[in-house]
Amino acid sequence: MKQKNIAIINYNLNNLFSVKNAITQLGFNSNITYDHKEILQSDGVILPGVGSFSQAMKQIKNFGLDNVIREVINEGKLFFGICLGFQLLFDSSDENGCSKGLSVLKGEVKHLSTFGKIRKIPHVGWNKINMNINDYTNNEINLSKFNNKYFYFVHSHAVQVINQKRLLTSTKIEDSIICSSVYKKRLIATQFHPEKSGIDGLNLLKDFFSQES
Repeated sequence: MKQKNIAIINYNLNNLFSVKNAITQLGFNSNITYDHKEILQSDGVILPGVGSFSQAMKQIKNFGLDNVIREVINEGKLFFGICLGFQLLFDSSDENGCSKGLSVLKGEVKHLSTFGKIRKIPHVGWNKINMNINDYTNNEINLSKFNNKYFYFVHSHAVQVINQKRLLTSTKIEDSIICSSVYKKRLIATQFHPEKSGIDGLNLLKDFFSQES
């Protein structure tokens, strides 16, 4: 069987090598790239990211990657967004004012203080994800095995999702609930870092990218 080629989008503001190491460990070919043709011809795409939402969008537009990202998602290519790469898919963020996102999904990125009295911000460390049963039972892959598993988080903002049908998992931070991942056809995006989440994180990436391209 031919090894799948996974493009890891490089916009000079993301956590690239831990993602690449994870994908390589799983037996896929991986390329860190901002080349439009290479991304469009890949079998799957990862949009990782750490840092500032506004700066990330500036870099994405500088590289002309905004339309490429929308194109690969619209054509149904396997697409995985991680942390900031998850947040960038939405309409806007209140970080450092108001910045527009890619608007692939409907919703806004808000500071964690918006979600209730959370004492420790940023939210850093291992936390549990809870599956939305209405969503994961209809997916092409069986995600139920990840229900109530622990994944690794590092973030100060979270997404307010407008379309609740896109909500894949939620996570409790102290007394507040946030969206920790979303699902849309052949797209999954997570607030947590699967590449830093041990065997469960690796299995999530493996199961997702093992689907038929």
